[in-house]
Amino acid sequence: MANRLKTLLARPLRDGRSIRDAVERYRQVHADGFGPPGRGTCPVCKHRGCFGRMGLVAGSARGQLWYCFSASHGAVQGADGKPVGRQGSKGYFGDVLDLHAFQAGRTRIQHLRDTGYLARMTSRNKSA
Repeated sequence: MANRLKTLLARPLRDGRSIRDAVERYRQVHADGFGPPGRGTCPVCKHRGCFGRMGLVAGSARGQLWYCFSASHGAVQGADGKPVGRQGSKGYFGDVLDLHAFQAGRTRIQHLRDTGYLARMTSRNKSA
């Protein structure tokens, strides 16, 4: 399953860009340091003193990920009906796209499309 997902994310879309490329471009343009680890207020669950920049993670640049260790974070759902970010061992983590999509009331893919980072699917390119 994990290999299938990696293949899907890396596959070029009909406009020549992959979802992974779109996410990386979004992160570069909207880079956010997220503040010191564990000191800020989470923009998702609004808990204070639990949110901030996550340290280095394999495959990601420093400062591109946030971490929230509030026990209530997982109770807040995004547009897809799931918690915002991904569950870690002691809380939730994610990137600026997770936060912006949540604040806009969209899924990550919807947000990339609505902000022009990913081509919209039309009947023309669905059948191509």
